[in-house]
Amino acid sequence: MQGVVSCVVLLLPLVVGQAAEQPSKKDLANLRGFLGTWESTDIEFDGRNIQGTTCWRPFLNGHFIEQKWTTHDASGKLAETGLMLIGTDPSDQRTKFWAFLSDGCYAHGTLDECDGTKVRLTTEELRAGGAKRSGRISLDLEDKDTYRWEIVYEDGKKGSGVFKRTKQKKAAWPQPTSKMPEGVDEPMKDLAWWAGACTTEGTDAFTGKTSVGQSRCGWTLGGKFLLYDLAFVESDLAAGRYRAIVGVDPSTNVPTGWEFDSAGTVGKYTVSDKGQDITGKAISPIAGVLDFKGRMAQTETGFEYRATGKLPTGKETSYYGVWKKRPDGE
Repeated sequence: MQGVVSCVVLLLPLVVGQAAEQPSKKDLANLRGFLGTWESTDIEFDGRNIQGTTCWRPFLNGHFIEQKWTTHDASGKLAETGLMLIGTDPSDQRTKFWAFLSDGCYAHGTLDECDGTKVRLTTEELRAGGAKRSGRISLDLEDKDTYRWEIVYEDGKKGSGVFKRTKQKKAAWPQPTSKMPEGVDEPMKDLAWWAGACTTEGTDAFTGKTSVGQSRCGWTLGGKFLLYDLAFVESDLAAGRYRAIVGVDPSTNVPTGWEFDSAGTVGKYTVSDKGQDITGKAISPIAGVLDFKGRMAQTETGFEYRATGKLPTGKETSYYGVWKKRPDGE
């Protein structure tokens, strides 16, 4: 992974403004017509009538597209929030998506077709207890200000809605908070000490470059996940960004982090021993596969992470990260 991305091959959102970015890959470029903020008042899903707002934007130097959404019931009460990243998986060069919902659901899938107006995706949803549900998602851009969404599950259940472009700049998506919400389930409570705003420094697992930055980790999606964002600058003044979404993987019931960076890296790791032990794998489109193990430790000013890994060449590497909590906390 690149920059502090490597030193944090582990966890954890930031509120640093992001420069305008443009999708770079062909599939992502073909999704440009969906960028922006959209609203629907006639969504039918699982037998319910709901309304929703969704925002699509380029993310992490255009290697990914981020989609955030909220839905409300007929009374206007918040029903669900969700977050999805779409990008190229370096392991097989296919365009995939990773989605996280406020009920703890994790969904992932593959983009099968995308020609600029017609998008088809295969999806699998994983819910608490290990329940799975597979289906097909269709997105049809009818004109520059209208698209139709539909999902059809293997059991025949479906959902659909028509979304209209809105002039509002961004959706009213609940912002992450450092304060642990009520109702957070075990074992995520053990990771509460990860939350907060920090200054960071560390080294790169592949190159050994040093870097400094700022990070923010907060509870999101109804307290089911921690969202970590990092912006950093390396010793040669190259800038980068990193994101991790951490929650309980429904298929294993183990705290798990899904990570992404501005070089196109995709990774996944598990967390144990009350948030201290990190084990995982990251795949960089530039440097290849990194298998790693690390240990988090609390300090008087924040926490530290030290890890070892094996590079694609077979060479062993070691690296570290240091986080110091900022006085503002948020």
